[in-house]
Amino acid sequence: MLLGSLVIVAATRCRAITHIKVAAPMRFFANDTDLDFSPADMGLVLGALYNFLVEAKDNGALFIDFELEIFEGALQGNALQLYTDWKLKRLKQKGTSVDGRTVINIQLLLMSKLFEPGDVDVQQSTDLCVRLLETWAAGWDHGMLETPTSRARTASTRRPTWPR
Repeated sequence: MLLGSLVIVAATRCRAITHIKVAAPMRFFANDTDLDFSPADMGLVLGALYNFLVEAKDNGALFIDFELEIFEGALQGNALQLYTDWKLKRLKQKGTSVDGRTVINIQLLLMSKLFEPGDVDVQQSTDLCVRLLETWAAGWDHGMLETPTSRARTASTRRPTWPR
């Protein structure tokens, strides 16, 4: 595999993993009408994300752990049940192959290729993907502390108000 294509595979894998682990759940928390989250409730979710990013910026392999769940520990009661149901519904999502003859489980197929690739070329991208994920986590961590989300910090400690 050419170096350029290895980089492209790693970058694409990194983007897909961050979508599955972070972006899609955040969209669920922000948009689900049954959940009825307030800004205070989102603070718990952002706190869980921040705590994960602090660890992931030094260990990007955490992202590649299929079993690792970023947000469940911050949720309780109905919110936890709705989130669990949403994740199961996504895992069971089916689609039709290009030829229209085969029904496949899209999410499980995608996740197996991302998190436990059998393809040698994709496996070779893992180290680079982990480094990209560490860089991504460090950038988000910095962004949560040094951008408009900095309003969540207290004036005296300049630390986030969410728990670590």
